[in-house]
Amino acid sequence: MYGLIDLEDESRIPNKTRQSTWSKEIENRVYRLRFKYRLWGKAKIIIMCIKEYNEIISQSMIGRIIHKLMIQNRIKPVRFLLYQKIHENRVFTGHTQRWKIDMKANIPGELVQFDHMTVEVPGYGLVKNFSAICPITKIAVEKIYKEANGRNTADFLNTVMLELPFSIKSIQVDGGSEFMKDFENLCQKSNIPLFVLPPRSPEYNCNVERANGIFKYEFFAQYEYPGSFDLLQAKLKKFVLFIIVKDPIME
Repeated sequence: MYGLIDLEDESRIPNKTRQSTWSKEIENRVYRLRFKYRLWGKAKIIIMCIKEYNEIISQSMIGRIIHKLMIQNRIKPVRFLLYQKIHENRVFTGHTQRWKIDMKANIPGELVQFDHMTVEVPGYGLVKNFSAICPITKIAVEKIYKEANGRNTADFLNTVMLELPFSIKSIQVDGGSEFMKDFENLCQKSNIPLFVLPPRSPEYNCNVERANGIFKYEFFAQYEYPGSFDLLQAKLKKFVLFIIVKDPIME
């Protein structure tokens, strides 16, 4: 009827949008309290409203006010105040590429899945366990470290390249920071394409996620040899060989 303009999507904004149900005075009170007690959430601010202003404000209303104040950049999120990095989309400017939905391994060494988990070992404490598994052969490589940093992740990649009986054609990882910098540089130096999964998509890394569960509950949770880090490493390697020979992962 109106030509090409008819093909454009119409606005989906409701004719009547929800309006704020609080007064400017209430908003300013919440702002002053949240600015003064910067790490406090809505539950604690309720108590302070009663103590300082003798006024009861619902928790949901305080939450909406805090959300509005953060959008206006009048206050900062708690994560920002605790110097924790707020999640941003990863920028693909070099060797690393975004994993695509139709990608699938067809030959050994293609799209080897990498991951790491923090696990508590009875009699020892917390360790960082790195896993790599070929989705075609189900051959896995496991190694523990005391920290999950780029240097250790690159060392783990070197270990995987040495222990796998075939060359690595490509690698897929989640968006964890441990798989940046040193890990990316080593992949590029080794001419191994590196693909990063979309955020919150563990189902695309299902083989290594399944392996994490196996080693977490069948090895680490059952560990009964308190002692050195090297002993734990040796026992883990022995268990990996047992699993691959006797009960291949994911079969």
